[in-house]
Amino acid sequence: MTASILRRDSAPKILDLWSELYWTYARPLIPNAETWNPATALINAALATELSAREVLHNVLDDSSRAFSPLSDPLKVDFGTHRWLSSSREEAYSDWLAWILEQISNPQLLLRLFGIQDGFTPIDSVETPTIEREIPILDRVRRLDLVVRFGRHLELVVEVKTKPFDQHEVQSQLADYAAWASNRTIPTRCFFLAVEATGLECPEAFEILPWQEFSLRIRGLAQQSILNSEEGFGGSTNLVRAAMALAFCGAIERNLLALTGQPKRFGVLSSVEYLQQWLLRSER
Repeated sequence: MTASILRRDSAPKILDLWSELYWTYARPLIPNAETWNPATALINAALATELSAREVLHNVLDDSSRAFSPLSDPLKVDFGTHRWLSSSREEAYSDWLAWILEQISNPQLLLRLFGIQDGFTPIDSVETPTIEREIPILDRVRRLDLVVRFGRHLELVVEVKTKPFDQHEVQSQLADYAAWASNRTIPTRCFFLAVEATGLECPEAFEILPWQEFSLRIRGLAQQSILNSEEGFGGSTNLVRAAMALAFCGAIERNLLALTGQPKRFGVLSSVEYLQQWLLRSER
């Protein structure tokens, strides 16, 4: 169907079309035991798979909670009931992300969070990074969601998306950001943080960073902070900061990635796979 057919004012036409198809092709169906055999087999198979996945989810949640002791795995908390985060507002997630980045005392760890393994020699010479939000550029026509500056050494531009988006509009937006970055006197790396960006033609200056991968990296940083107070978030409030970082992960995983920590619900397979991936990383 074309996009015009799907408009609200075309709803009566759609109903008429389905009615015509029904009366043209419908045939009487006489229910009998054999009619439902395939459906029953599928339902039973799905239930068996679900029951097995629930048990595995319970186990991996316990394993993950032990890795975060004395805290626990953030998927055990339902952030879907948190009004500030349940709507997936980009501003809320960008603000919280900016706060998380500000808590990282070691510039090298912040760079690793974005997958940057090099860039400074020696790394200890880098100035403490500054985090800025909603930076107007291009005569205030555009605004950068988040900018991380390491003095005059490097800056990171992060465009945040938490919902499905119009690819043509976003491509134009990222192209403007890339053109701005190319004219900077400071080396600039650009990241597009999104749930799903399949098919998006990103400018060469941008790297797509999935929320799933980013949340796994924050989990690792939080665990590192819990295990070693001299690394990660640092300071006497290290555990509190780690807890806030894990809460952010929980919001990402529940509300953006649609994962669950409730074994009694359907659809736990993706959560099991995600936690298994996390546990493999946490053991390294």
